[in-house]
Amino acid sequence: MRKINNLQLQAQRLAEEFRGLPPGFSKYDLCDAITAAQGWLGVNQDCISLLIFLIKRTRDEDWMPGRHPLVAWNRFLICHHFDWSDDKLGRVEKDLSEAQLISFVDSSNCKRFMNRNNDGSISDDSAGISLAPCGVRALEIQALAHSVNEEGRALFDTYGEIFAIRGELQRLTALRELPHELVQLAKAKIKELPQRRTRKHALSYLRSMLAVSNEMVKNLNRFLGLENDTQQQPASAEAALPESAPASSSKSVSHAAARCGRDASPAKPRPQYRKFAEHKSPDSNFPKDDSKIIRILEASPDVFKAYLEQEHDRLGQRNWQSSLQKALERYAGDLSLHASLIQRMSALHGYENALQAVLAVGHMSEKGAHISHPAAYAMSVAKQRNRVLQ
Repeated sequence: MRKINNLQLQAQRLAEEFRGLPPGFSKYDLCDAITAAQGWLGVNQDCISLLIFLIKRTRDEDWMPGRHPLVAWNRFLICHHFDWSDDKLGRVEKDLSEAQLISFVDSSNCKRFMNRNNDGSISDDSAGISLAPCGVRALEIQALAHSVNEEGRALFDTYGEIFAIRGELQRLTALRELPHELVQLAKAKIKELPQRRTRKHALSYLRSMLAVSNEMVKNLNRFLGLENDTQQQPASAEAALPESAPASSSKSVSHAAARCGRDASPAKPRPQYRKFAEHKSPDSNFPKDDSKIIRILEASPDVFKAYLEQEHDRLGQRNWQSSLQKALERYAGDLSLHASLIQRMSALHGYENALQAVLAVGHMSEKGAHISHPAAYAMSVAKQRNRVLQ
């Protein structure tokens, strides 16, 4: 007779509690749940492969109440199927039994055989491997599989948020008014963020990394004056630095802000685009419809509005055409769009449509969308003559 330990004895007692699989739960659902929860069952991949192999060799009616899921496959055939030795098969079966996923039903001569009654049920004198412990734990295994799937979806979504915040940091580092020390800090954070989805990072680690990155983006936007809440804007670059980063002198920040045409304590961008529409010259090549150009500029991203205000302050109120053109070229450069593309779209589809196309790419970038070919996307938007950005 086989010598059994306490864990194997518990598996045999667990098999006696089998009353069939839960309603609506088939043996194939059990296989799927085992595959998903294999990392939490305390066995290796060989054990999982053998367990699923044995489950699939049973009949559906063997898992009904009052029946017994028993497998009496010859050990030689199982070893031949997996290319295992007989000793390895014995070790795998022992591990499954100690994990309370199978139990042994031995005969007096330790041989495996199975007879079925006329109604298809397995006779009581059969001997082999009982899968009843696995059936008793079906709901437990299903719950483990559900938690594993939920964690996988959470990891996938968290990685997506990290990729979006990584793109936002890259966009901020390209802004000219951002001081050099903050640019270097943001680039260092970009290097820390993962570039692709891998399984080596835990969910808690990714979420903590995402929280720190979100806080950095929020502080940088406040420093640039792009936050709606102006009461909490930092007065200097020290507020945009995380606690672990060394504080920079306010004097250097003031010089950097002065070079960008901004104060050290930036205010919320003003709607200068209304002044542009009011001072168009009669021979202007820009759109003549004031309300339409105002709607386009009102719907533009905050970064573009900030560029527009800076160029307006630098060039003066009468040079509104040059201000708009310079701001558009700067913003297009942040989106990897060349100035020649704007000229080509303006020549083919008009300046208004070219403006809408560039701003459309900016809106998609702010939403975290990944555009493989920004130039092609902008050109396709420019072809839609009457499109107005929402």
